[in-house]
Amino acid sequence: MSTLRSQILQIASERDRTLHTLPTTADSQGVQKALTSLPLTLSDKGLGVTGAINHIIQDILPGLAPGHAGPRYFGFITGGVLPSAQLADFLTTIYDQNVGANRTDESIAAVIEWRALEYLLDLLDLPRDKFPARILTSGATASNVLGLALGRDYAVRTALGSPNHSVSEDGFGGVTVQVFCDRPHASLLKAAALVGIGRSNVIDLGKKLSHDGGNDNTFGMDLNELEERLKETTTTTLLGGVNGNKTAAVVAISFGEVNTGDFTPDIRGIRALCDKYSVWLHIDAAFGAYARLVPDIVGSMAEGLELGDSITSDAHKWLNVPYDCGIFFSRSIKEQQSIFTPAKGVPAYLSRLPSSSNTINPELQLATEIPDAMTLTIENSRRFRGLALYASLLDQGREGYTQIIRRNILFTRQIANWMESEKGKGYYEVLNLRTFSIPIPTTTSTSAETDEMDSKKTTITSVVRTTPLNMLLFRARKGTNPINAYTTASPSGSANLVKAINESKKMQVTPGDNAVRIAVSNWSTAIAGSGDDHLKEDFDIVVETLLSVVENPPKWVSSSSY
Repeated sequence: MSTLRSQILQIASERDRTLHTLPTTADSQGVQKALTSLPLTLSDKGLGVTGAINHIIQDILPGLAPGHAGPRYFGFITGGVLPSAQLADFLTTIYDQNVGANRTDESIAAVIEWRALEYLLDLLDLPRDKFPARILTSGATASNVLGLALGRDYAVRTALGSPNHSVSEDGFGGVTVQVFCDRPHASLLKAAALVGIGRSNVIDLGKKLSHDGGNDNTFGMDLNELEERLKETTTTTLLGGVNGNKTAAVVAISFGEVNTGDFTPDIRGIRALCDKYSVWLHIDAAFGAYARLVPDIVGSMAEGLELGDSITSDAHKWLNVPYDCGIFFSRSIKEQQSIFTPAKGVPAYLSRLPSSSNTINPELQLATEIPDAMTLTIENSRRFRGLALYASLLDQGREGYTQIIRRNILFTRQIANWMESEKGKGYYEVLNLRTFSIPIPTTTSTSAETDEMDSKKTTITSVVRTTPLNMLLFRARKGTNPINAYTTASPSGSANLVKAINESKKMQVTPGDNAVRIAVSNWSTAIAGSGDDHLKEDFDIVVETLLSVVENPPKWVSSSSY
């Protein structure tokens, strides 16, 4: 066993050392070898620890994506794994705590997760007292399920005029709930299906807005249309419903749209409408929440997160902790527990025991008051996923995470600038350039006139046109062959471009809507690895790859007809 452990630690160390040069995905030979090595049936006699682990190391690992957590894996919004989080995750598996119930006398695992969530509220400048319900989930999908479940119950109670009605206990009571949203992520539709709202009742009001002084780069919800929709649901309820059914609403907005990085604008206006019509406001901030750390480069775009009734986010994206680790905050522990506490209360075998401590000190008293995780989320039992998050937050602090977020956004903008400049040779077109204002730092005098100057100081801003966040959406411009094989004029143009880029195994991208998407969220992107000065910068490798697929295309592109 000790030899195997040492071997696995050696694999981890070597992988970390070479992560900057590892291919982003497995090669075809590695995948084929792994597939053919899988036993077709379970044998009566096991292989033993050594046999099983050797099989995984020799046969399975070559079929896994080596650089999935590397600096140029831009496919999903996939952060890497900070060293502190990786080591803490090893310990998580070793200790194998179940944090479904809070038994502080036996283990402080629940306290660690709660403290990490408090740190997160501080990091995002969200008042702790405004979001007393907080929990770690398996990801943004699970968090969106929690948010829509809360919004559903709130909407139905409002429509029925019954403050004690519970959808979890009593059903919908003849109420149809609609979710008005702005370019929702697919997980929101899945959440609507799971909580009984139905996918067809998720209504996307997101569109290009043209009433903002001629800036046609603003996307979001038209507040007049939103108010008409909310007014209609209220009116229908007051009139007794349609065919005996009452209607109610939830509003769900995007705090970082998954393809463009756009934020739903005018959250304060949306909040005012939700208050006016008694509607739950859910904010999907899976990765966009962390833009709040860098107002100097995103302007006011990330303001208003604190106005949500519930908030979804992820730690396994931009916080760079291992999968899986989602985040959920809401304003009401009582409402959340009314839905997610197991039927008829916590089972006896999971219930809390009287404290075995002879003295209850203030720290222990506060720890015992932390609610059981199983009463706030889907799972009754689950992994101690908060330890890696706790470690990474202590490791990085506000300054460390601010540097990661800033570096990723500026890296994305650097690629966009290259595509739009002469250096990009006109091969590519950026589709998510946006115009917005960012503050310009001002220097204040240290003389006796400081107070007078500060009183007269006005806010200075700069209007910039660039990508809003860490997402880059682009496509090939129509030109000379072989670039035409990649254009939207080709039946499979953008798909060809995605395939050609990914075949390089130097970077990984994903398809957009007739476009290509780059998502930059890895802590190590644009950082040279382990003192190896010969390593090329990530940006140079990205540029080389984007030029190569056009100027030296794969054979299947150059030999095809355009």
